[in-house]
This record gives sequence, structure tokens and C-alpha cells, in this order.
Amino acid sequence: MYADLEMRDDQIRAFKSAMDKFQQERVSKPNGEMMGSVEDERTRQLESILSEVQFEKYQKWQADN
Repeated sequence: MYADLEMRDDQIRAFKSAMDKFQQERVSKPNGEMMGSVEDERTRQLESILSEVQFEKYQKWQADN
């Protein structure tokens, strides 16, 4: 995915960090399951990290995979 979206190292680090934090919060909170799905969170995080062009590539990548 990272290569397909042409993500820079700083974008990859930000994405991994955000997803790790999300996973930790889901596990540690009693209602963690109500935080949404991993896929929804991935899309939300990538939308905030990627450029508009990269996010369009992500949407196509997501539909194809």
C-alpha cells in the first residue's frame, strides 16, 4: 500500500503511529469496539495524512483490494 500510494517516510511513520494508538485505545477502553472498525480508522487517518492525489489513489487501491 505504501508504495502504491507513493507515501513518504514521514507519512508512513505518522500513519503507523496513529494506527498503533487506535489499536491500543480499542484494547484498553471498555467500549473500544464502539470506536469503529480498523478499516474506517485507516481511511480516516490516511485522509488526514495523504495529499488529495494520494488519497484518490488510496480510494482506488481500496476498491481494487
